[in-house]
Amino acid sequence: MQAAVPLYENEFFPWGGLPYPCEHAKLGVELINAGEVERARRMALYQQATLDHHKKPIYSLFQQEGGERYAELEEANRSFFDTLAYEPEEEYHFVDSELGIVSHRTHDKTVVCLASGCKSGMGVFLVRNGGVLNFGPQLHPLGACSGFGLAGRGQHIKASDNALSYQCRLAAPHERDTGIPWLEDSGYSATWVESACTVDSDLLRISCSLEGFRPLSDLLFTFFIKADACFIAGSHKLIPRSLDRYRGPAQSIQIDGLTLSFEEGFHALEVIPLAGDGNFWGADFMVSLTLLNKFFNFSMQTS
Repeated sequence: MQAAVPLYENEFFPWGGLPYPCEHAKLGVELINAGEVERARRMALYQQATLDHHKKPIYSLFQQEGGERYAELEEANRSFFDTLAYEPEEEYHFVDSELGIVSHRTHDKTVVCLASGCKSGMGVFLVRNGGVLNFGPQLHPLGACSGFGLAGRGQHIKASDNALSYQCRLAAPHERDTGIPWLEDSGYSATWVESACTVDSDLLRISCSLEGFRPLSDLLFTFFIKADACFIAGSHKLIPRSLDRYRGPAQSIQIDGLTLSFEEGFHALEVIPLAGDGNFWGADFMVSLTLLNKFFNFSMQTS
């Protein structure tokens, strides 16, 4: 039985309705108050999949950059679980084959892959107190997230305990007002991504193929990382809130407990330290790769 409840399905968004975690938790409280406790308990199966291994909300799930609603999301989760008298599990595994969600949580790691989005990312890989907060393809220019991530309901989804494959449209800027302050609409990017993911709590491997009419030079692939330091190829060290940056070949990146390897299809790598404030989902580093061709793959692995 479907655990997640898609919201705003009648608003004519190009991605349709999605279970935005903050609104999903608020709906759960309303259902409990209305006596629909069993339905709320089913919703909790999804809601606890939106928590990390500290049982804190994963801020980037179905969340566009600049929403700045973490405190609201945290309070909505607390209210939902408390009202339901529901204690999220220490370790948890969740699969949704309709929206395309595969989530693994252990005592010290959280891995989530997504097949659907609303100008939002493809997933997270969190280890200890940091990791990859978000990642996905985006349109130029770098740093402008109005063209970042997925902007559609996944198609041809196949989801299992340790794998997710799908096709989804990519985001593009659009000036149309949604009437919801934290939610931008998306235009048509003329590009789709076809992705195949192998997922477990220690390794995430993703292969992608881009299809469509937009030139490859318009596209980047971007990661947003939270870490005290970032090492490129095990040697070049960057720290947040500094003016130093890396530009060069697409070499591996190491942070505390996690290694990112760019295995095929990437041309060049740029790593930019950030301010570590509320922008870019609270990331300390923005990692951007230019593409050599429309077929590429990468992995994230605990170390």
